[in-house]
Amino acid sequence: MGRGVSFQLDCFAYYWERAKKAGLPVDPDFGQFTGKSNGWACNGISKCSGCFATSTMAMASRVIYLSDLPRFIAYARKVAERYAPLWPFARLLDTLEGRAVEVGYTF
Repeated sequence: MGRGVSFQLDCFAYYWERAKKAGLPVDPDFGQFTGKSNGWACNGISKCSGCFATSTMAMASRVIYLSDLPRFIAYARKVAERYAPLWPFARLLDTLEGRAVEVGYTF
């Protein structure tokens, strides 16, 4: 079970502060830093998902990796829905999972 968004933000803040003090080239704006970091996470998740699927097809003994995919995809969806530049990725996940995109009006 995940620790939640607050733990994730604490980890980002911890790293960001120390990276700035060490002179590492991190974005000076924390919001931009977390957005880019989460974008990289979505990239890594999509790559791992492909590797898991390929490994499972090549070696049936690696089917255990597929049990982790729902957790990874749920995280990627949560991140992608939070940042506008990643919304197309969220819609791709919707399409791949057969989810209907909710569109409507509220008054």
